[in-house]
Amino acid sequence: GVLLEPPLTVKEFQLLHLLYRKQSHVISKEEIAKAIWDYEVYDFNAIDALVYRVRQRIEVDPAQPKYLVTVRGFGYKLILTPDK
Repeated sequence: GVLLEPPLTVKEFQLLHLLYRKQSHVISKEEIAKAIWDYEVYDFNAIDALVYRVRQRIEVDPAQPKYLVTVRGFGYKLILTPDK
């Protein structure tokens, strides 16, 4: 519920929008890559970096994410109502 200043970049917004549309479901890195980049070969390090940047913007403690969480070995998911 807080306006982000400066606003998210286009890629940050696209990632957050994708995760929001499929909230609480795990989204694979492949699915993220196909939805956000239109390349044939994907750099998963770029996805990790993008997730890192979004976490820096939306998490109270980015080192202990509660909203944008990693599902080890598969991808990421957005949780709108994290456990306290």
